[in-house]
This record gives sequence, structure tokens and C-alpha cells, in this order.
Amino acid sequence: MQIRALLTLPLLLSLIPAAPTQASAISDPLPLVALQSDAQRLFQSVLPGARLEIHWQPNPTQNRIRFLCFKDHFELNFQTENKETAATLSSALHELGFLFPHPRMTLTPTASQLRSHCHQSWAWKPQFEQRGFHIHTQHPSEWVDGFFQGQTAIAQDLLFWLYHNQQNILQLQLLRTADLKDLPKLIELAHQLQINFGLSISLASVQQRSYALLSPWAALTNWGAEDELRRHLQALLQKVPADFVAVELGQSEFTSTNPQQTLAWLQIASDVLQSHKIPLWTKIHVSTNQTLPQWGNYNFLPRFTDPRTGIQVHTVFFYGLNDPLTPVYGRQNFSDLRDFLLTEGRKRNVWYFPETSYYVGLDLDVPLFLTDYLLARAEDSLFVQHNQISGVVNFSTGQELGYWLMDWNQALQTRSECLGDAFCGLRLLGESQSVWKPILDWQHEFLKVRQGVALLTAENLMDELPFLAPIHDRILWRDLYDNPPLLSRQVDLLQEAWNKRPDLSQVHNSELKTMLQVTELRVRHGLALRRALLQPQQKDLHLNDAKAARDQAEQLLQVLKKQTRYPESLVFLRRANPTSYREGYGFTASETFFWRREEGLVEQHKWNPFFENLYELWPLFFD
Repeated sequence: MQIRALLTLPLLLSLIPAAPTQASAISDPLPLVALQSDAQRLFQSVLPGARLEIHWQPNPTQNRIRFLCFKDHFELNFQTENKETAATLSSALHELGFLFPHPRMTLTPTASQLRSHCHQSWAWKPQFEQRGFHIHTQHPSEWVDGFFQGQTAIAQDLLFWLYHNQQNILQLQLLRTADLKDLPKLIELAHQLQINFGLSISLASVQQRSYALLSPWAALTNWGAEDELRRHLQALLQKVPADFVAVELGQSEFTSTNPQQTLAWLQIASDVLQSHKIPLWTKIHVSTNQTLPQWGNYNFLPRFTDPRTGIQVHTVFFYGLNDPLTPVYGRQNFSDLRDFLLTEGRKRNVWYFPETSYYVGLDLDVPLFLTDYLLARAEDSLFVQHNQISGVVNFSTGQELGYWLMDWNQALQTRSECLGDAFCGLRLLGESQSVWKPILDWQHEFLKVRQGVALLTAENLMDELPFLAPIHDRILWRDLYDNPPLLSRQVDLLQEAWNKRPDLSQVHNSELKTMLQVTELRVRHGLALRRALLQPQQKDLHLNDAKAARDQAEQLLQVLKKQTRYPESLVFLRRANPTSYREGYGFTASETFFWRREEGLVEQHKWNPFFENLYELWPLFFD
């Protein structure tokens, strides 16, 4: 296959007619202008001058495709139910060898490979009725620029990536500081691609500049809250013609609002949205220690709502629904969330809401390239499909630094040949499963099962300040200074991991290989720092080894920084933006910020939560 950059789409977008009404946008048959222009462009990238005709017939029971070749043109004939016309066409492109791992990376077949499919037929059935992505713009990513700062080519490319991978949901996190003027046009494009465009907001959260329907005073006192909620929700719908709205509860992930008032607010929101024929969804957090008399787990309050209200059950980091240990947010596992997912799935619309990247010192911004996302999400997808949960909407923070692989493999789970397969995307890239299996096995054993991830991820204020709840269980550097037995156990684990690290020489994709190398260097870095504490007489020797590992990782990351697919975005920059953070996730990664901070903590042998602190509490929770 040939790899070609996905072109920006001004010509294609100029051909898209005005969007039909909301009621018909998703149910109309194939929007031929947008999709046929896209397919024609792809064919001509392989066979310049090629002419492609697309013929569609309604079929409410089956999605079938036939590819015909003639002397002067090609034809794609397909039958499908109305709501799956776009996805069936993009599935045909997949069968013909057009693959879309990243919004700005396209794999194309050769001319002979394309012609080898002449006169073949395929059937296609999605494994989930609703499937898509939550774009988490509370964290500073390429999508903050694409949706809120005028760089709409980024958002357009993402929408086409969703369509090309048979996704039909986009859920966008709104910020109260963001400019929403571009969203109506982007929603028009989404409808042309048969993608439902949802807004993610909160009832009352003040965390990370969330777009809230209630002011802090109204949420606290309930004075005028019901009128304020109706007014603000109606105003939002006038600005942004969403297909659905998802809300989260509480004034933050960790603090609740009055449960009875919360249920009343949810009912009001549902009534307002139902008057516009727009469904309401609620998001279920993983946070703990919010058990209330009479109500139980505050996060599970939506079980008391109108059954028309949908529920999105969230899990975090690289842990899966059935993992025996998930030491995040004070948890041991996700069994309560799993049971809630299955129980509510028998009563109402429920989506599984996992994630394939995390921010705040756990993967993208350290950086670590954690392949257990591939394993956990594939296993979860198979479990969810087996239990007939209607939808999977995946939470993503960004797709650079190799994390497009995690998102792409999750998107591929909607295809029957990829469901439950952690290696599907890698095989489509031309990678060898025999090369990658030892890599995934090594990370699974040493980083997840034996919890080496707690040693390689980075501490932050959530971990270090006593009045905040830690995101991930870990032993802090302050607890290592004078604890040789504990240091010895950590050194032994990292030394064994380093000694048994897998061979990366046969990994073909240079970006993925680089990220795997950086992850291995992070093991060496953590090992050297702990040796510096354990053997103070050789402290300088081990610190120099840690710095050498960091320097090597930084050189590798600088290459990826120069090759960024989003030079117009803040991914690798430090600048003001609508989020609570002043830098893109790639800035701390490419500068190995957290690696340097840990070296400083070891050198000074004095713990201070504000030493080289990157985050500001006021913007995170109150600004």
C-alpha cells in the first residue's frame, strides 16, 4: 500500500449543499454530493482520471456492496438501510484497500490491488448501532484549535476520519471560554456524513472550564436554578443545533450536588430537549467516596431518571471492565460500573464510554505509549457487544505521539473481522503480529499486572496535595527517600522489566517504533533515579545515566515534533488557549518535562509538591 497525506477539503466542502432539517439529516439516503466527491478523489489518487459511479438501492435488512469494473469507469453498487448509507460506502472503500489510521494519514492501494477486487461483493454489518468518539477538549489538543479557535480544517479532517471508519457519533466537550461560532457549519458537514453531533456539557461543574447550565450560586442554593437551567439550555440550542446533549453531574468529578435537586434538574433538561426532539444523555463518572444515604453512589443517580434519558458509563485509563485491579480514583476494580452498565442496558439506551488516552501525567504528556489500551478496549468491545449494549463512544484526548493507533483500533472494533482483536489495526498497517505480541505481553505483565505503570507515570498535584484525591494509586517520591526496602523492590521490578524488554528492531512504522523506544527509555530513567536514591555513594553516576536516557528520549521526540501533522495547532506549543492548561499535551512530552522534574526531586532530596509544578489549581477548579 502507498501512504499519502489526506488532503484538506476546501473543494469538497464547497460542493456540499446546505444541510437538510435536523429530522432528515440523519435519515436521508446517501448524500451523494459529499460522499461521491470524496470517493472520486480517493479513486483518482490511485488511478488519475478514473471515473467512479455510485448506485444505491434501499434495503432495510442488509448492507451489501458490489464493485464493478468497466473499460472507462468503475461502479460501486450497494444496498443498505437509510441510516447506514454513508457507513456502507466507507466500508466499501475499506474493502478496496483505502484505510484511514489518522485524520491526516491515508493508506491507498496500488492500481493493481484496486483492480484485483473487480466484480467482488461484500456484506457489512456494524457491531454497534451507535459508535463514535467523545472529543475531550477540556485537555489541550489539536481539537481545541479545530473546533474552538478557527482552525476548522482540523475538525473537518476528524469528521471525515470518523466517516471513513464507519463511525456515526461525535460528542464534543464544550468549554465556557470557547468560541462556538464554527460549530453550526461543522454540524452541517457531520450530517452530510451521517454523523450525529452531540454536545457534552455539565449541569453545574466548575472543573476545567466546563460549559455549565447553572451558575455556582444557583447550583449551591437552588434559588432560580430551574429557570436559569431552562434559559441557558434554550440559548445553547439556538447557537448550536445539536443532535443530542450529554450532561455530567456534580460541581466536579469529586463533589456532588444535592441529589433530589439534581434529579429535578435532569428532568427539566430532558423536558426542554424533548420539546426539540433531542435526547438527553448523562455521563457516569468513575470517582468514589460519594455514597449518599437513600441514594447510594451519587454517580449512579441517573438510574432514577426517566427511561428516555440515556446513560454513558465511563471507565478510565488503560484498564478494562473485567480487569481484576483498576487502582484509579480510589478503586479496586470496575465491577460496579460493569454491573450498572448491564442492569441499565435492560431499561434504557446505554453507551459504554471508555477511553484510549489520558492526560495529566499518565500517558500522552509524559509521554508513555501504553499498548494495553489495545488489549483492554478490544476485550471490552467484545464484552459489550456480547451483552447487546447498543453503543460505544470512546473518550479521546488526542491522536499524536502514536495515539492514533489506539483510537483507530477502537474504531475498527465496529467491524466483525476486528471485534475483540487488539492487533487488527497493526496488521492493516502491515505490522507483524508475531513482532508485536511480545511487546504487548511485556507491557501487560510489567506495566499493568505488576503495576510498573505507577512508577513510570508522573505525580501531579492531585496525588501530592492531601486534600485532593489521587487519580492513580502510587508511592510518591517523598515516601522513597528513606525507605531502602521499598526502593529495592521497585529497582528489582524495573531492572527485570529492562532486562526482558522486547526487541523493537522489526517494528516498521517509525512513529510507533519511536514511541515504544521512548517508553523503554522511561523504564531505564526510572530505574536510574531509584538507584541514585538507593546508592547515595554512586548518586552522580546514576543521575547521569537517568539524564542520558532522557536526552536520548528527547532527541527521538524532537523528530516527531518536527513531523507533527498539526503545525497549526497547540499540540507541541505553550500558549494561551480556552482550556485550563497553557500548553498542548505534546509540549510536556517533547520537553520531557516530568522526567526533568523527577531528576530535580532526586537531586535536591527534598520533596515539594510545588517544585516545577505545571498545573495551577485556580484555573483547574474555579476559573
